[in-house]
Amino acid sequence: MIQAFLVRAKVSAAHTAQTAVLGLVGLMALLVGLAFFTLAAWLGLSAVTTPLNAALIIGAVYFGLAFVIFAVIALRARTKRLAHTALQTPHPAAPATAEGMAGIIAAFLAGLTAGRKSIR
Repeated sequence: MIQAFLVRAKVSAAHTAQTAVLGLVGLMALLVGLAFFTLAAWLGLSAVTTPLNAALIIGAVYFGLAFVIFAVIALRARTKRLAHTALQTPHPAAPATAEGMAGIIAAFLAGLTAGRKSIR
């Protein structure tokens, strides 16, 4: 039983490591692509306007993108906090009593008996 757990843990760890490496390679490719797109935007804008205006336009685009990303992060954090608050129970569960445990045991035995009858 422990052996199966260890095998699943190793497979899961290997899968996670592979996913992390693939994600890192993908991120590096995105950054290189972003650099080339920025260069292309710079060259295109410089041909139409002054280099100062080109720098202002590209900087404003990145600045606006950052603000949008931060707004999404803030909304996700707020939504998560609201969902967490909604899932909390207002009162803790009552402690188990002897009568409650007897009912649980009776229900378990009824289920066990029904399971045995279904096999026959």
